[in-house]
Amino acid sequence: MKYLAIVGTNSDVSTNRMLLQFMQKHFSSEAEIELYEIKDLPAFMEPEDLEVPEKVEELSDKILNADGVIIATPGV
Repeated sequence: MKYLAIVGTNSDVSTNRMLLQFMQKHFSSEAEIELYEIKDLPAFMEPEDLEVPEKVEELSDKILNADGVIIATPGV
């Protein structure tokens, strides 16, 4: 199985990132878990030329090619 694990924070210190890294290591013999950082995405950007930013297309492709998606975000 191939999973995409999205780190839903732009913080450099994140328990959510640590959780996903633990899962990646702990389940490595059972599944491939790729971590993806949302801090690499353009935030709330609406380009004037209506072209989808390359990083957004990259994430979309990764989601479509994954067997599942895991999202870890900070709680409030």
